[in-house]
Amino acid sequence: MLLTLLPAFLSLTLVSATSVTVKVNKASVIGNYNATTGVDAFLGLKYGTATRFVRATGVSYTTSTTINATVNAPACPQIQGTNSLAVNYGIYGTSEDCTSLDIQRPHGISSSAKLPVMVWLHGGALTQGASWYYPGDGMVQQSKSIYEGNYQALVSYAGCNGTSNTFKCLQTVDLSVLINATNTMYGQPYVYGSRPWGVTIDGNIIPANPAILTAQGKFANIPVIAGDVNDEGTIFVKPQTIATDSDLLSFLENDYRNRNATFFQNATSIASLLALYPDDPTLGSPFGSGNNTFGLGEQFKRAAAIYGDIHFHWARRNFLTSAVCNGNNAWSYLFNQFTPTSAAWQGVFHTGEIPYVMMKFTPADGSYYTLAQEMLAYWVSFAYNKNPNHSGNPKWNQYSTGSNMMFSINSTSMQPDTFRIAGTRPVDDAQTVNTEDNSPNIIFIVRTT
Repeated sequence: MLLTLLPAFLSLTLVSATSVTVKVNKASVIGNYNATTGVDAFLGLKYGTATRFVRATGVSYTTSTTINATVNAPACPQIQGTNSLAVNYGIYGTSEDCTSLDIQRPHGISSSAKLPVMVWLHGGALTQGASWYYPGDGMVQQSKSIYEGNYQALVSYAGCNGTSNTFKCLQTVDLSVLINATNTMYGQPYVYGSRPWGVTIDGNIIPANPAILTAQGKFANIPVIAGDVNDEGTIFVKPQTIATDSDLLSFLENDYRNRNATFFQNATSIASLLALYPDDPTLGSPFGSGNNTFGLGEQFKRAAAIYGDIHFHWARRNFLTSAVCNGNNAWSYLFNQFTPTSAAWQGVFHTGEIPYVMMKFTPADGSYYTLAQEMLAYWVSFAYNKNPNHSGNPKWNQYSTGSNMMFSINSTSMQPDTFRIAGTRPVDDAQTVNTEDNSPNIIFIVRTT
């Protein structure tokens, strides 16, 4: 569906100083031209149908019509975020008709240009997010090459229990009722096990547990960049008042309640876990912050270290190891740059590297802008050459060497992949499986023909 749209945006006709139009089959699509950045943007383009709980089908644009692609599309209906990354993604409205995409491209390119295409799938585990929050214009401006549950509970809260066809009821119930039911579920103590819009193994699109598929080598043999930030777990710890071993275990058990995981369900595993992660704030996350507990619970940093290791650092290392065994060209990174606009307790938190790759800095930001330029060059080179290495940047070795590129203002350099390795080994030993979409950030490339 997506690729059928993109080739048409390789040629343009000027409409005015601030707009451009392209033909997609029989449809005329009008977008914005920003003369300052030199970027054309086509916003809110439909890529598929949008019927509740029905798989989307592609849009063919076979009707002679004019499409206004100059404004951001509504975000999908979503739960109300409660962690420190919570954003009002609905500033342009929310709607079930949200199968849309934004395309940014360099201005003035010819119809014969064969540009690489980078596809950005925003995070949020299918529960939060919108395309407008990380627009691709910053990348395009500089690179001139990048384009950018619990079913029964939901049935109950939506008032569909007792109906002859609960699924049909969920398809047709008023949207406000469905959203209220979702928010009620999300407010329950078992929040991480009760994400009604979260990733689901349906036997078709997602045929089995991704961790099992990865171990079996059942994934595409394409080049990949995968990475983490240092303090992946800080923003996911709720409540932040965790103060005792009992609080800590309750948090972890709730997180795994609906995952059929056994890691936290026997005394031996629990004892091993507590020994591996001592109740010592100097060892917790944010790492390197000493005894500072930031006014939070005494074991908040302990919980953040465990969460980050299990959900992210293990997932990255496990995936990359399988990718190398599968013959994929793979590169790994760790991002370790605190941004002053962040709260101290967050550390170098989940998604902290994205503003750098997406070039949300300006020359006025000094060394932060320089780091962003460096990272952007790697990603653009990857889009062009399926290899991130770029002249003028330090060489980025493949993960087959067992090393990561460490990004920070002070140094961008290769380092052995040993960060947090002790905390991830028990996951391998226990064969704990994570089916949630808390995955490392993975960039993949598709190309127009």
